[in-house]
Amino acid sequence: MDEVERFRLADEQARLLGDDAMLRPLKVSELLDISPRTLEAWRRRGRGPKWSKIGGRPVMFLGDLRAWLRNERLSKGICAN
Repeated sequence: MDEVERFRLADEQARLLGDDAMLRPLKVSELLDISPRTLEAWRRRGRGPKWSKIGGRPVMFLGDLRAWLRNERLSKGICAN
């Protein structure tokens, strides 16, 4: 699966939930079709979607994932449709 298709798939799956839904790293890596280790490396380097910590554990709000996907598509010139 190429990068364009990965972003589209993640965005389609994300549309089924509300922006306040909390996602754990494993779910985010599944949605983005990347390994959990890649996602962890992105988080450590300040790349990728915005993270929060709740109870000392990393979580992502779906609205932040959506915003990041939109920005990635725009920066790469990928059509939103």
